[in-house]
Amino acid sequence: NPEAPKVVITSTIPEITKESAIEVHYTVNGAAKRTTIPLIEGRNKIYEVFSDPDSLGRRWSAKFTITADWTPPEGGVDINAGAKFTKSREVTLALSASDLISGVDAICFPAEGEDCGNGWQPFTASKMVQLPAGEGTKEVRYQVRDKAGRVSTFRDSIIFDTSAPQLGLISAAYVDAPDYTLQYRVTDLSMEASVVNESLSLQRGWNTLTRKAIDPLGHQREMTWRIYLDL
Repeated sequence: NPEAPKVVITSTIPEITKESAIEVHYTVNGAAKRTTIPLIEGRNKIYEVFSDPDSLGRRWSAKFTITADWTPPEGGVDINAGAKFTKSREVTLALSASDLISGVDAICFPAEGEDCGNGWQPFTASKMVQLPAGEGTKEVRYQVRDKAGRVSTFRDSIIFDTSAPQLGLISAAYVDAPDYTLQYRVTDLSMEASVVNESLSLQRGWNTLTRKAIDPLGHQREMTWRIYLDL
């Protein structure tokens, strides 16, 4: 009896892929061939015939299962439980990640303009990180990779503020009438800039006025101005 066709698959059949089809390379009695197998999203049970029938009607076939995942993973990141401001560089991230088809593979926290490289790590629902130095708005980038290799990026930001508010006098420091409107501006990273107006009655000569401002993080500053009334 003649021998059955000798078929050897020469390419690796993936268990999980993000592609819509796979190309299989194989040989039949030493002759190189290839075929493209279309996939549907989800689990694909494949029965593929790789050779024409021989004189006895024998064919060489194979069965395998491939999961095709075309949907990026979902997730999110929340800094300090949604706080808008922080006075510490150490912050806690609340993380979420899910992928219904292939599953979550790993997460990472790349800097802006950089990729994760070898920084991928197993998922954890909470992680402490250090913000970059310097006051201002800081953004945390969080990436989730599924087992098919698809990556989604999520972001959250917080204002890093270590300074007390600034108070700046707007009204005149030398006046010639006792009825006086004290006007000063308050600015701070964690507050909207505001202008304060107070109606006062001045005494002749030097008048010492002290005011205080406190930001949402508890930083406070007192400022003293001397206003001269010349009658």
